[in-house]
Amino acid sequence: MKTFLKYQLREYFFYSSSFFIIFNSIITLIVGILNLQKFIELNPSLYHIFCNFGLLFVELTTFTLPLSTFMGVLFALHRFKDEKELLAFYSLGFSSKELLKPLYLFIFFSFVITFVSHFYFLPRAKKKQKIIKIELIKKQLTHPFPVKKPIPLGKNYILYVSSSKKKKEVHRFKKVFFLEKGKEKSYVFITKEGKFLPKEKIFELVEGWGFSLDKKKNIEVLKFKNYKFIVNLKNLTETPSFSREEHTFLELKSALNRIKKGTTKYYKYLTEYYGRIFYPFSIFFLLLQAFLLGLWIKTSHKFFLFFAGVFVYLLFYVCYDFWVSLGENGRIYPLYSFFLFYFLISIILLLEFLIFKKQKGVLYL
Repeated sequence: MKTFLKYQLREYFFYSSSFFIIFNSIITLIVGILNLQKFIELNPSLYHIFCNFGLLFVELTTFTLPLSTFMGVLFALHRFKDEKELLAFYSLGFSSKELLKPLYLFIFFSFVITFVSHFYFLPRAKKKQKIIKIELIKKQLTHPFPVKKPIPLGKNYILYVSSSKKKKEVHRFKKVFFLEKGKEKSYVFITKEGKFLPKEKIFELVEGWGFSLDKKKNIEVLKFKNYKFIVNLKNLTETPSFSREEHTFLELKSALNRIKKGTTKYYKYLTEYYGRIFYPFSIFFLLLQAFLLGLWIKTSHKFFLFFAGVFVYLLFYVCYDFWVSLGENGRIYPLYSFFLFYFLISIILLLEFLIFKKQKGVLYL
């Protein structure tokens, strides 16, 4: 029995770890490269770039780990069936219950890893990414601005200069192109000279032109000798604000005590709060479904098996997101939205297991 148990567990871990390395590495590389251009604008060091990719790898684990274990169980069961090993197991006297014991152990292990990843590492990885960006922006203000390249200042401003010097905490520029993105209007300034005082958050432009464009695409032109305005750099505050996905569990609990009950924000934070606990439980239902799917699908084509698995996986989490969204919108109390989803999935899996038990697995070997 021990050999039988170890053999199945080894196959589950082999396929799941292989899929995890492939999925997480590829997705991290793609997402990281797509966001690399904006990150490079902050003049990061090589250490910061690697750190950003590493944090992204950790962040994506919550998504890729359930997918990898699902595909791992699916492909392992398919191989057992395709190579007639299931038939050999039944011939040796092993029952369906004994076939499920290794799966239960693997599900428990996957649950623990998913829970730790989603509950602890995910919010901290997201928060650390934001902190790195904020530190890079702050560091950027302590040195002369890079020349001849777009430099973001906070969320709404972009600066481009041909010459930059820093003297006594004052940044001085020549040939300035400055873009301000507002909610109602966007502004473009082109000037001969300019300077920036970080402490006062004052930007001063000298001898240039200003252009404004509103939502109706109306253009206004302004010629000036001297133009001053305050640049609101919210990203540079000493205590940056973090979204609910970036809060730890205790921070979410503390935030809920400050938010007015019954508001949209309250329900969103409450859904995030319960989601930290209940999201990992999806691994139980997901891997049981992978087990049954691996027994039922009759094909020798691995590509078909792969796409069928991806389809079922996406369908599962589309339904999950639907019920979660009901909790976020306050249509259902967030805790009940999780319970209702898992209750419905439990009924579906129970019906599938009753069919499997009735056939005794013979039709699927």
